[in-house]
Amino acid sequence: MKRSSLLLVLIIAFGFLLRVIFLGSVPGGFTPDEASQGYAAYSLLKTGRDEWGIRWPLASFRAFADYRAPLQTYLIIPSVAIFGLSEFAVRLPSAIFGTLALLAVYLLTNKLFGSLKDPRSGLTVGHLAAFFLAISPWHLQFSRTALEANFTSFLFPFGFYLLLTGLEKPKNLILAALVLGVDLYSYLAAKLFTPLFLIGFFLFYRRELLKINRKFLAFAVAIFLLFAAPIYFDTMFGPGNTRGKDLIITNLSKENLDEISQIQYLSPLNNVSPQLTRIFTNKATFIIDKFSENYLSYLSLPFWFTEGGRETTYSVIPGRGLLYFWMIIPIGAGLLFLMGKPKEARLILLWLLLGIVPAAITKEGYRPNRAASLLTLWELVGAVGAFYWLAKLKEKHRQV
Repeated sequence: MKRSSLLLVLIIAFGFLLRVIFLGSVPGGFTPDEASQGYAAYSLLKTGRDEWGIRWPLASFRAFADYRAPLQTYLIIPSVAIFGLSEFAVRLPSAIFGTLALLAVYLLTNKLFGSLKDPRSGLTVGHLAAFFLAISPWHLQFSRTALEANFTSFLFPFGFYLLLTGLEKPKNLILAALVLGVDLYSYLAAKLFTPLFLIGFFLFYRRELLKINRKFLAFAVAIFLLFAAPIYFDTMFGPGNTRGKDLIITNLSKENLDEISQIQYLSPLNNVSPQLTRIFTNKATFIIDKFSENYLSYLSLPFWFTEGGRETTYSVIPGRGLLYFWMIIPIGAGLLFLMGKPKEARLILLWLLLGIVPAAITKEGYRPNRAASLLTLWELVGAVGAFYWLAKLKEKHRQV
């Protein structure tokens, strides 16, 4: 086995151990969402119906107070069949997909930045990205709970990798459509982020894509639309977007309306003209302000490095960042490196800016699970920065 392959195997094995050891008891407790996922899978295994009596739901599962994405529930079924109905069995699929995410980020990072490698040792920037993800506190927390948001940490970067390779091997576009089509069923945010990213990707690579055999391109689009049709039909006409409708910032509460009235009342423009006040302070401006506030919260350094989320269920440790504080150095170096790589930088920027949108359109900011589309992004950027910085140090050492 080559050094490069052996190193990747060791990193993946290490990441798997971190995600599976004491999985049934750490983290302590079992959330209502996890219990609901597990019992729905158990009910389907035994009766072919979920706990509400619905036979094999396709686009969404009814939960306690909302409807959830179906992918994780179906993946839990074989785990429960093998290990029985237990905390370990319910969490195992998330741990497995969290481990597969290491492979996905390795492939994607090497595809984007393949020139960053050390031929002698076999080390590539992809190895470093996979290692950073293996020890990521944010990703570890998500991988050790039955949290549906975690599944996109494998599906999206792997689908992204297949898209890039599909520009050279058109057959891979079909595989990309399959993977990203499944991603739509992983979590609520994926239903918005994935198609937006695909539109951006097409605009960036429209010339290359239009040169590809139209049959492959048409087949890939058809497969993605085949996956998309049930999920979006359920979102628009079924119960699948019940939770989304409740959380979206356009669904103003009585408290929000009272806040708007208070701002209008206290506005200096009110002394000039009440009508003028309503032009600058109304429901639309309030929603725009909330969206901007939420959006910026996911770009703030405290969210990533010092404070983390404002809910303990999905935060790593309350009052701590989602990433290690020392990661600010390689990530900063990676961003500087990307400034000299406009082609790769625009893809990373597209991922970042669009990945925040599903989280920003909800009523609260600082929610790690709603920003799950960004899982693996900072590890990739940090690996690029660290590898480039280490290569520069090594080069200076040789010159000395």
